[in-house]
This record gives sequence, structure tokens and C-alpha cells, in this order.
Amino acid sequence: YVLTLAPGTFEIVKATPVIDWENPDDITYGTALSEEVQLNATANVGEEEVVGTFVYTPAAGTVLNAGDEQELSVTFTPTDTLNYNTVESTVFINVDPAELEVEAGEKSKEYLADDPALTFTVSGLVNGDVEGDVITGALVREVGELADTYAILQGTLLAGGNYNISYTPGTFTI
Repeated sequence: YVLTLAPGTFEIVKATPVIDWENPDDITYGTALSEEVQLNATANVGEEEVVGTFVYTPAAGTVLNAGDEQELSVTFTPTDTLNYNTVESTVFINVDPAELEVEAGEKSKEYLADDPALTFTVSGLVNGDVEGDVITGALVREVGELADTYAILQGTLLAGGNYNISYTPGTFTI
């Protein structure tokens, strides 16, 4: 017998890490994304954690507008690029509107006088939001011109999609 060996090729390919990252719990508008809570992915090959860098979009510190199923993505670049591939992953987060307290001011007038402007106070603005940029519309009062008390109603007052208004009516006295 003559045995002839032919040289062969043995190739070791890079391992592809698996990103372990669950959809984060819902947050409220005004909550900044953090690496400890929402942006907390890990990369593993089997039971072994792979060391590397995570780049999130949007980045930590970002405040998202209110809305459901907002995409968070990550790109993981391993420190050992000779043996591991770069991978990406996506999860989704719901951002609930913040609660905004709006309270109508008490108003009065003398019989047959013109109505004064209806006013309100706002509390609960977050993320550096300013009342004039958030609140639109106007309060209204119940119809009536006889000496009596009338409710001051929310009318067309809105606060956009990032807030839910909790309204406290006022009293208009003639």
C-alpha cells in the first residue's frame, strides 16, 4: 500500500456574539434614557460574555417624546475583532405622556361688565418645557350673564402629545 497525504485547509471563523437585550419597561416623558436601565445590552458567545463597546441610538441622556413602540438600537463592536464579529440589535420602548396639572383661576365681574380674561396655573412641566410652547387653546366659562356662579371649563386647552392634562375647574362669579 502506498499512502499519499494531501495537504488540507482548516479554517477558524469568527464567532458572532448574541446580544442579550430585552424591551425596556415603559417610561414617562421627561425620563432620560440611561445605560443602567434602558440601554443595558450585553454580548455573549455561549456562557461567555464578550468584551467590547456598545453604541446606542438614541444615546444615553436622550429624552424621547411620548409614543409607543419607539425603536432603540445598538451596535456592539468587540474588543477582539480578530475572533468576534460586530453585531447589531433593536428593541422597542413605550413612552407615556407626563401628567400636567392645570388649575383655572377664580374670576369675577360686576353685572353687565365685560368678562375678565380667564387664567390658569400649570405645574408638572418637565424636560425644560415652557408653558407657552406646550399649552394651546383657551379656557371657557359656562354661559350666563345673570348674577350667579358659573364653572370655568377646560374649553380647547391642550398640552400636546407629551402631556395628559389633569384639569381643575375654577368658578366665575357675577
